[in-house]
Order: sequence, then C-alpha cells, then structure tokens
Amino acid sequence: MFLHVALAALAIHYFLTPFEVGAGGATPYTQRLFFGFVYLLLIGLGGRVEKRAEVLFLFFIVTAVWFFSINFPENIGSLLYFLAFLGCALFSPALLGHGERLARFSLVLDCLLLFWVLSLVFQVVFYFATSSILDVHGFFHPSSAARIPTIGNLVRFTGVHIEPGTYSNWIFGLVLLRAVVSGRLYDKLALAAMASTALTMSAWGALAIGVYFSSLAIAILRSLDSRLVGRLLVFVGLFAVFMLYLAGKYFDELWDFSQYLLARSELEDASGASKVTAFSGFVALILDVAVLGKPLNFDFCGGCLSPQDAGVFINLAVRGGVVFTVFLFGVIGLALVRVGGGAASLLLGPLAGAKFYYFDPIFWLIFGFSIYFLVMSRVKNEGNSRL
Repeated sequence: MFLHVALAALAIHYFLTPFEVGAGGATPYTQRLFFGFVYLLLIGLGGRVEKRAEVLFLFFIVTAVWFFSINFPENIGSLLYFLAFLGCALFSPALLGHGERLARFSLVLDCLLLFWVLSLVFQVVFYFATSSILDVHGFFHPSSAARIPTIGNLVRFTGVHIEPGTYSNWIFGLVLLRAVVSGRLYDKLALAAMASTALTMSAWGALAIGVYFSSLAIAILRSLDSRLVGRLLVFVGLFAVFMLYLAGKYFDELWDFSQYLLARSELEDASGASKVTAFSGFVALILDVAVLGKPLNFDFCGGCLSPQDAGVFINLAVRGGVVFTVFLFGVIGLALVRVGGGAASLLLGPLAGAKFYYFDPIFWLIFGFSIYFLVMSRVKNEGNSRL
C-alpha cells in the first residue's frame, strides 16, 4: 500500500513538474508523457473504467476535433503532445471512479503536496544551517538545474521545482486539484502549502496567498460558526505578532522585498513588460478569437519573452477561443463553489493568471476532476431523491 502510493506520487510529480534535459536526451515533454503513462498504470491497477465517465471521453473527442480544425495540417506534432497530455489527465478520473481507488488517489495527492512543501522547508533549513543554497530540484532532476535568484540578502527558494514562481503556481494548482478530488480546500495541509509559497517571494504567489486566505476568511465569517471565527481571529493575531517580529529582526531584508514587490507591480522589468505585451496582444485579438482560436504556433504577443506569463486563461483563449476557455473555467468554478462555497470562486482569479502552458496536465487534471466531481454529485443527489 505505502510503496504503491509513494511510487504513484513520484510518477505524478514527474508528470506534472516542468524540468529541463541535457543535450541529446529525450525532450522534457516526452519524458513527462512517459511518466504520465506510468502514473495511469499505477493508479489504474486492478480497476475498470467508471460508467459515468462518458462525459470525459466526449469532451476529449470534441476537443480533439476542435483543435484539429484550427491547426490542420500545421502543428501536428505539438497537437499530438497536447492531446496526449489531455488524454492522460481526463482518463485519470475515468479510471479512479469512486470509493477505495479514489481515496487512495487522494492519499497520493496528499503525499505529493507534502513532498513539495517539505522540499522547500528542507531547502530553507539547510540554507540557514549552512549558509549554502541546496539545489533540491537538481537532485531529483539530474539533467536540470534550478534557477534560484536572490533579492538583496534574501534567497527566493524553489524547493523541488525549477523556479520560485513554478513552486508557487504548481502548489496552488495542486491545492485546487486536491480540493476537487477530496473536497478539502481549507484543511491544515492546504493552509501550510499556500503559506509556504511566501518563501518563494513570487509576486503572483503573494497575490494567490491573499486571495486564498481572503476566500477562507469569507467562508468562515459566512458560516457564522463562532469557534471558526475565533480561530480565524487567533490566527490573524498570531500572524500580526509574527510579522512584527520579522519586521524588527529582518527590517533590511523585508525592505528589499517590499521594494522588489513594488518594482514588480509597476511591470517595468523584462517579465512585467512581457506580461503587458501579451495582454495587449490578446486585447487586440479578442474579437478574432471570440469563438475560434488561432493555431498553436500563432505569436499573439509579437515575440514577447514568455507568453505563458500572461496566464493560462489568455493562452488557452488564443488557441481554443474565448467561449471554449470560459466554459473550462466555468466548470472549475462551479466545482470549487460546491467544495468551498461561493467564496472559493475567487480562486479562479489566480488560476486564470497561473503560468501554466495551454497543455500543462495540472490544469487539465483540475478540469477533468471538476467535471467528474459535478457529475458524481448530481448522481448522488438523484439517488438521494429516489430514496
């Protein structure tokens, strides 16, 4: 049981996590796809396809036809990679069904999230104990090296991921995936995981933390549960005391960080300028992609530094159309509301701006399990009404 869960967690880690490869090696997409098949094999052992999963297969077929119609006869290689990642992601809930296998998969996600958080904690502890920066990402990905920048005297930690922003984005994505799989959006592990992203000093991560904890505060206050409200106030008080302690002990470092966030908010650095260019390109194009998207190789931002920095919503809207993308986010939003109440819909904001590529399986896993969560909720409600 433990070995199976550990192996599945490791396989899904390599399936989800971006990394680089050395010269002459298989492309990172090929390697990630290989681990995607290994992950499917591990979670599907002894299982059968769930009867209620036909909606997932239907969506896959419609999406394949949709993107082929936009791209054919160009971009066939990229399209096949995209559909392979999409297929692995959508086939997951179809294999897992519900009951024991789904509970085991929920445990796999718990282990993966804990592994990611502990990798960051270990890196931080190692740094303060030795004054050396340990490349945890490079240990698990020998052909890849983490990019660990600094701000003044502060180190932007990455954990097992390749960049600080990657850690923040993928932690957030995994928290959402875990929520639509298990229904736990605000439990202790999710809270710790979201809080850990502060150590990356990611501007997007700071926004995601603010939105996540704001949604939690709204959910608690709306519940009118005096115990939960009391816990929230205690948490806020302890956090305020902790921040005052940090402000006194690390004033210079926190000043550097505040200046960094201010500079990033002005969007005048290379990354910020790339985001502005990409957003402007999308706005100029929005009527053209309202329904039908552009081919996968279409440059909508004039060769900007990192088109994916504009967020997964814009990148998907350009390639699949605005209507298609709004549908995807609508499904995810509805699932999050079912899990965490109306306040959880706020989490769609950071998700829309997450730096996932249009093909990244972590986004499609969130979407696939959202569909399945909604379908199974409807089935259970129908069963209860018959009773």
